[in-house]
Amino acid sequence: MRGSGGSAPRLPSWLVGLAFGALALAVRALPYPRVFLDGSVIPFGNDAWYHLRRITYSVLHFPAVLSFDRYINYPEGAKPIWTPLFDWSVALLVRPFFVPGDLASVERIAVWVPPVLGALTVVLLFCLARRHFDLATASVSAALLCVLPAHFWYSQLGFVDHHAAVALVSAGLLAACMHFVSGDPAAAERGWRRGTLSTGLLLGLALLVWPGSLLHVALAEVGLVVFVLTRPSRSAALSAARSFTCAQLLACFLVAPFAAGAEWPQWSAFSPLVLSRFQPWFFGVLALLALASALLWSRSALGNSPAARAASALGLGLSVLVLGLVFRPELSNGLSEAWTWLSRDEEFQLAVSESKPLLMQQGRFSLDRALSRLTGFVVLFPLIWLAALAWARRRPDRAPLLLWLGWTLALAGATLAQRRFFNSFSLPFALLVGWGLCTAWRALPGLPRGAAGAWLRAAFVLAALACLAPGWSSYAQGASALLHAGGEGVRVPPWLGARIAQLEMVRWLALRTPPTRGWLDPTQQPEYAVLAPWDLGHAIGYAGRRPTVVDNFGDDLGERNFALAARYWESDEPAASELLEAVGARYVVLTQAHVVTHAVLPESVTAALALQPAPPADWPAASDPPALERHRLVYESRRWGSEPANSPPLYRVFEHVPGARIVGRATPGARIELSLPLRTGRPRELVYRARTRADADGRFSLRVPYATVDAPRGVRVDPHYTLRCAGIEAALVVPEAAVRAGDVVAAPPLCGLQD
Repeated sequence: MRGSGGSAPRLPSWLVGLAFGALALAVRALPYPRVFLDGSVIPFGNDAWYHLRRITYSVLHFPAVLSFDRYINYPEGAKPIWTPLFDWSVALLVRPFFVPGDLASVERIAVWVPPVLGALTVVLLFCLARRHFDLATASVSAALLCVLPAHFWYSQLGFVDHHAAVALVSAGLLAACMHFVSGDPAAAERGWRRGTLSTGLLLGLALLVWPGSLLHVALAEVGLVVFVLTRPSRSAALSAARSFTCAQLLACFLVAPFAAGAEWPQWSAFSPLVLSRFQPWFFGVLALLALASALLWSRSALGNSPAARAASALGLGLSVLVLGLVFRPELSNGLSEAWTWLSRDEEFQLAVSESKPLLMQQGRFSLDRALSRLTGFVVLFPLIWLAALAWARRRPDRAPLLLWLGWTLALAGATLAQRRFFNSFSLPFALLVGWGLCTAWRALPGLPRGAAGAWLRAAFVLAALACLAPGWSSYAQGASALLHAGGEGVRVPPWLGARIAQLEMVRWLALRTPPTRGWLDPTQQPEYAVLAPWDLGHAIGYAGRRPTVVDNFGDDLGERNFALAARYWESDEPAASELLEAVGARYVVLTQAHVVTHAVLPESVTAALALQPAPPADWPAASDPPALERHRLVYESRRWGSEPANSPPLYRVFEHVPGARIVGRATPGARIELSLPLRTGRPRELVYRARTRADADGRFSLRVPYATVDAPRGVRVDPHYTLRCAGIEAALVVPEAAVRAGDVVAAPPLCGLQD
């Protein structure tokens, strides 16, 4: 398949491939200043925090994996839905460099794994293209993948996530399948066996890295089945079917030990969404069908033609599927769960940015995301794909080319449905664009010679570079970090300030809240949990070292807790407090992003927390909400130089306490006002205010969450509350013990009453 570049001098391909790998590694290391900042390691992406947690666990307890975690879905705990292979493999790499007692040494090494995986993917693309195309196409494709934002995004420094490995394994699976369908099995038995072995291993490995790779596995299986059914002779079809059977059995044996005994309370036993009985059943059934088809073709007239072989295989497949649905009704439940996930037909998936359609932004059609991730070449994708299809159909070695084009088109459709797939789509896309550019360049010799031809060639190069321009936005953050790296008083970009503020908040939780048991020991039950917006859960669980009620797994781990958290943010304080007590949450984290992006009900605890510590003094009396009685502000994120002076804090932490009950006497019907000045570390001066009226007997009662003696250090308070009634003021001291125990504190007589 290298005929189009046969006149090029022979170059040491391995050296060229390594050069592109080095270039890819350098590009993916661009975020270095924002990842290694002031002695801290700040990973990119919220999921990275939980991967670091599992990696750290395996480093300390090697070879064990964190298969059950009490720091998620508190208080029941849960099994993480991610397969452990990626985290365990990273732990294996990190262990030789781990410094006992210094967990940050794990982070410093782990954040480099994604760039290395990304660089290996570029090298693999170069090798794949060199095998099936020519050096020019391999070089252009690899160079494009080096800088393609879709691939850079998931493999950049700090993005500790299994998706970097998914791209590498899916690329390897594509290469193995293209090798499987290359050439004549009867004439190249050794190569055929190598293709069978690599295909079987990568089919199983893909699902062990991420069960969502079932899409890649399905594409591979479709391509292989089509290849088997379209062999021109009976002998070739039988040989291909036997090799297909061996590949499926190998994948089944690889997956079965990890999947056969898996139990998932929230999913069926045959759910494709997690590692379950479905994966070995899937490979086993395909192996059985291929073996049965081969036996049928070898002993009957059904093996005489491709059409007869296809019809018989289809009949066997439908029969096995019907029998499976009849005798394994949980299989239909698993398939339904998979479709629900892929179609985003449930609340949590609709909120996950990765699950949103590529061409939709804020409910409207938009090319912005596609252009920034896949560059301007994405607009030319249909034309290049059709041209490649016409070219491939004329090739004598068209089987691997058609498999590649089918793979590319299917992943393009998956990427349109969910953005998460542009990572694995980027490799076949880069190869397609690389082929298109080289093919177009070879057509240029027909241009006029001299200056006119040179100008046209230069225009071609400039047009290609212009197509890359929209992808610059994906590198803007890294470039900004480089430009602003070092020096005091340097302006911190808002996105970087928000990331640092998040890390400071979770570290405050780790240092300033009572420690909980079992951070890396799932045999121990923690004492309490933190309730926060679900997208903060992984950061709190790892860097904050506190259990969470909900986290980035959403309702995939615990529908009850996910629904409870949603009710909490919409409830008033009495009902919200009951929910916190029911689940054992002691602290609440409120983010400004949560307030802005959710429709906050005026009477909800969310609105009250956002107005903390209490409504302003001029709040309209007609709509005067009660002051919070059991939530007290204990932390506010500090202000960054780029933040407006009057901007609300990005992060607030509240402690949920019983609250001290202030009781006293005043003139019947009199209005009693209570206030307590507070100062946060933002810095910001606030005033906690509460109001009530004395009843007909002259008694009044207030519950307050703040202590004036022995109060937590996160927020400074005045030495006493001030009580006002009829223009007369009185001071009141509330000890911390009374706030924590819910004790009664007697107020002095008000409104001129005497003891």
